[in-house]
Amino acid sequence: MTDFSNDDERLAWFKKQSREVCVAMAARTALRVFPMAVLPEKTADAQKLDLTSAVKWALLISSVAPNSSTEEIRAATATADFATAFAATAAASADFAATTATDATAIDQGATFSELLAMPLWPDENPQLKNWQKARKTLESDPVDQSFWIDWYQRFLDGQPQNWEMLEEIALSVKKDDWEKGSAHVNGMIADIQAKYISESLPQADTLDYDPKSGLFEIIAIKTSEEKIVEASLSQIEFALSVAAGSNCGVNEHSTVHLYITHTLKNCRDNPNTILQNYQIVLADIREGLENGDYFEDPKLSALEMALAQQIDNLLANHPEVKKAELVRVKHILSIARVEEKIRIVNNVKSLKDEEGAKLKNELALDQNLFLQGNPSKAQTKATQRYFGRIAQWYTAARKALVKAALKIDSSAEYKLTKIVVTLGGILALIMSLGG
Repeated sequence: MTDFSNDDERLAWFKKQSREVCVAMAARTALRVFPMAVLPEKTADAQKLDLTSAVKWALLISSVAPNSSTEEIRAATATADFATAFAATAAASADFAATTATDATAIDQGATFSELLAMPLWPDENPQLKNWQKARKTLESDPVDQSFWIDWYQRFLDGQPQNWEMLEEIALSVKKDDWEKGSAHVNGMIADIQAKYISESLPQADTLDYDPKSGLFEIIAIKTSEEKIVEASLSQIEFALSVAAGSNCGVNEHSTVHLYITHTLKNCRDNPNTILQNYQIVLADIREGLENGDYFEDPKLSALEMALAQQIDNLLANHPEVKKAELVRVKHILSIARVEEKIRIVNNVKSLKDEEGAKLKNELALDQNLFLQGNPSKAQTKATQRYFGRIAQWYTAARKALVKAALKIDSSAEYKLTKIVVTLGGILALIMSLGG
């Protein structure tokens, strides 16, 4: 049996292992001393969290690398090799030598590096427990939301499953330059990626799909029954609510969000139009609450917001009863809208232009021409409904894919004006705001 407190024996064992095993072992050893990186000698130092950014970056990449076949991750692992050196130094101590020996025994007995990463960091008593408790309090008290890192580390500590796909995307998306900008910048990027994965946890109804290779959106038809559309929608929102309610975003059993969604789940399952209206009320409440301080920015609340926007789009696009009721509203809107107002609306949603796939481009061009006509007709009403429904679907899909066009809308001066159109799939509020 290898004596991991002996330098020669330890190095000889590692030389026999694959690169993935070595990286996984190094990452696990470095993770065991992560609390000490959060708690430097001067715990009152205001820069303590930003000073650990390099450690976080190295540990994240090192933990993802064994499961990743991406060359970019492999290259980044080499850049983060100080994590390996950090681990090698720690492994010489008695506590770490014993845990390294436990990891090595698991490998020798046939465990894969993936299985190794899923094991608790400490097989017996955790000698770093008090340090982690102090470090966790430090992270929790930081003005910058550190919940991602707390959850990430606690999962390694307990041997709980990680979302490796999400972690790999974070490792690929957040570059070294981003880490150098500090915790607030990095954690904001991570929150956007988290929100996307949370909102994708359950299957969706009909939507648009984004192809990162072509950079285009295309229509994807998913055939399903009316009942399945409603049940899938309610399941998605119920799940998203349960996730948001478990955060510190302000959503609790007394909040408008919780009360309306709970009422919808209990009393409105057989009324798709009421479900739609309640979704719209909740979505508006979230956005107003974020502006006035009733709710607080959180990836789990962002996931609920995305889920609501997507399910509003899905009901409007796919449920026959909802589509029929919406046609009546659209017909009334068109009867009071002036051509110049329609032109202004179309100009405000031009961000989609460069991201249209061929099928989507043709459909939008036809529908837009009908929408711009001055004399309302049945064909114009249906084309208008589909036109704004597709734009709404695009915006939700673009936010989830984090493409530049959606981010431009979020940061534009006409953000509120445009958002009314693209997130609710209708134009009544916009027409009224233009004085029509």
